[in-house]
Amino acid sequence: MEIEEFFESYNVQLEDVKKQLLRQHSHVLVQGSAGSGKTTLLKARSAYLIECEQMEADQIWNIARDGKSAKQLTREFRHFYDGVAMPHFIDLHALAYKIIKMDHEAKGISVWPAYRNVKNFVKKICKDMFALSLTNDKLDEVLYQIAHCKNMLMSESQIDKVQMEGMNFPAIYKMYEKNRKTKQFYDMDDVLVEALCILRSDQDVLEGCHQAISCLQVDDAQEISFAGHMLLRSVCGDHAQLFALADKSASCKKVSCAFPEALDTLDTAYPGLQNYTLETNYRNAKMIQEIMNKFSHETRVCASEEDGEVKFKGFSNLDRVYSYAYETVSADMMQEHVFLYRNEEMALPLIDMFMEKEVAFYCSKSLKNLLKDTLIADMVGFIRLLSNAHDLDAFIQVQDHFHLDIPQRVFPEVAQCMQLQDMDIYQALMDSSLRAVSKKKLAGRMEKIRLAAMKDTLGMISFVLKEFNYRNYLDKHQANEKHPALLALYTMAERYPEPKDFVMHMQRIADFNSMDLANVKICSIEESMGQEYDNVYVLDCMNSLFPKTGVYDEYERSLFYIAMSRALKHLEFFTFKKASLVKMELSGFLFEIYQQPEENQPVRDTSMDSQPKKVRLSDLKRGKKIVHATLGLGRIMKISDGMMHVQFANELKTLNAKLCIQNDLIDLP
Repeated sequence: MEIEEFFESYNVQLEDVKKQLLRQHSHVLVQGSAGSGKTTLLKARSAYLIECEQMEADQIWNIARDGKSAKQLTREFRHFYDGVAMPHFIDLHALAYKIIKMDHEAKGISVWPAYRNVKNFVKKICKDMFALSLTNDKLDEVLYQIAHCKNMLMSESQIDKVQMEGMNFPAIYKMYEKNRKTKQFYDMDDVLVEALCILRSDQDVLEGCHQAISCLQVDDAQEISFAGHMLLRSVCGDHAQLFALADKSASCKKVSCAFPEALDTLDTAYPGLQNYTLETNYRNAKMIQEIMNKFSHETRVCASEEDGEVKFKGFSNLDRVYSYAYETVSADMMQEHVFLYRNEEMALPLIDMFMEKEVAFYCSKSLKNLLKDTLIADMVGFIRLLSNAHDLDAFIQVQDHFHLDIPQRVFPEVAQCMQLQDMDIYQALMDSSLRAVSKKKLAGRMEKIRLAAMKDTLGMISFVLKEFNYRNYLDKHQANEKHPALLALYTMAERYPEPKDFVMHMQRIADFNSMDLANVKICSIEESMGQEYDNVYVLDCMNSLFPKTGVYDEYERSLFYIAMSRALKHLEFFTFKKASLVKMELSGFLFEIYQQPEENQPVRDTSMDSQPKKVRLSDLKRGKKIVHATLGLGRIMKISDGMMHVQFANELKTLNAKLCIQNDLIDLP
C-alpha cells in the first residue's frame, strides 16, 4: 500500500514532520509536550510499517507506561486501524516477565509469581521485625527507596550507605529480600533486574529476543528506569530499531523510579539516533495551554480554536469543596467529571458524599487499603473505643498508645470477664492479672476517658491528640496538623458529629462500588497519566498538600503540570480557608499561574466598610465557632453559667463569656 493510500484509507491526518517520522528507519527520539500527538504517532507508525513496509506485526513491540495503558492502546489501535494485523502492546514489566518465563521454562525451573503491590508485605515486616508503625507517607518513602536501589542496580555496599531518618533502611531492605525469597515471589523491580541478568548471561534467550523484535517503540520513555533502559538496550541489540517518545516535563519519578536523564545521552547508546521535537498542543483549549506555558516557562503552540475555561474556586471550609463537587456533578450527570487528587486521603470525604447521594463513580479500589493507614485506622479505632467501652477489638488495635505493656495472655482473661461478668474493657483490665504498675497508669486516665465518651466526634479526635500524646507520635512521623489524613478525619467528624455515625460511614467507605464506565471519576494524578478528560477538578491545591513536601521540587511540579494537561476544555482548582480549626494557605503553584497585573487590580474603597458586629451572649452556643484575640479559632464544646469550654487547635480552654465580650476578645468568624 502506498503512503497516500494509507492516509486516505484510515483517515490519518498528520503534519509534515510526523509523516517524515513514519518513514524514519534509524533510531529516533521524539520529544513533545502534553497533547502533541506522540501516542497518536506511535499507533499510526505501527499501522504504516505493517501496511506500507510489509513488516510482520509480530516483529513490532510497543512498550506502554503500564498494563492499563497497554490495554487502552490495543483497543484504540483496533478501532482506528480495523483490519490491520495487531502488533504487540505491552508494558516493560510484562515484557521482562516473558523473558524470565522463556528462560525458566527452557531450563525446567518453576516461575515465581510477580506482584505489583507489596505495600502490606513491607508494612508487616517493618512492624513485626523492627517495631515501626509507619504512616502511609513514610511507608511510601520506604517502598520508593527499595525500588530505587533495585532500579539503579546498586551493590550491597552502596545499599549499606543509604540512610533514612528514624530507621535502619539497609536492615529493612535485607529483611525484605530475605522474606521475599522465602515466599518465592518477585516485585515489579525484581522482574526488570532478573530479566536483565538473564539476557546478560544466557545467549540463547538474548538471540531469541533479537529474532522476535525488529522494531521497539516506547511510549512515555521518560518513565523508564535505569534498569529499564539497560533492558531495552539489550533487547534492541544491533539490529532492532528504537523509536522512543517522551515528555520530560511530565515524569513521575517517585512512582516509576524514572531515569529521564538517560534521554540526554541516548545517542551514545544508540548510534545514529535522530532527535525530533513536537511543539504543537492538539489536546488542550487555549486558556489551559496558556497557564501550562506560564507554569513550565515555555511557549508551546496551541492548535485548538476553543478558548476553554479555567476557574479558581475558593471555599470557606473543606467540606464545602465536596458539596460543590456534588452540586457540579448533579447539575449535569451526562458530562464527564474527573476529580484529581495529590493526596489519596483527600478523596475519602468525596467518596463518602457520592455514596450518600447515590452517585455512580469510578475510583481505584486501592483506596480501600487507605483505611488501613496507621493514622486513620488508629483514629477510627479510638473513636470506636471511646464511644463503646465494650469494643475489645478497637482496644487491641490502639492499646500501644495507652503504654500499658499488656501481655497477650491478658486479653483472653479480659474477654472472659467481659462476657461472664458484664464488665467493660477497663473494669476487666483492672480485674485481670495485669501488672499493678499498668493498672495504676490506667486508673489515672479512667476519669478523662469516661468524660471523653460524652464528646462529639471532633471532641474525641482532639482528646486523643492531646491526652494520648498522639501529636508527639505524629511529630515523630513528620505528620503535622495539616496532614491530609487529619484534614479528611476532621471533615468527616464535622459531617458526622455523632461518633457512631462517623465510625459507620468510615467503615462503609471500604465497601464502595467502583464502576469503570461511570462519567464521574476520582483518581490520582499519577493514575491519570496518558488520559484526557473534558472536565477536570484538582481537589487539594493547598500548601503542605500540593506541593506535598512544602517545597517546589521537580516531582511536585511535574504532577501539577500533568494535572493541568489532562483537561481538554474545563479546568478548576479547589482551595479552602480551613479544615475544621486548621487554617490553610494557598498552594504557591496557583500564584505562578494566576498573577493579576497590578494595573488591573481594583483599588479597594474602605470608606463604606461596616463595623464588625458586637458579639452577644445569646450568640454563644454549643458547637458555635469563635475567634479569640490571642488563642485564634475555636469551637464551643460546652457553655453554662456564663462559662464556656472552648476547643482551640492545641488545647481546651475555659473562658468567662461575659468578660470576653466586654473586652472585645472574641468575634464570630
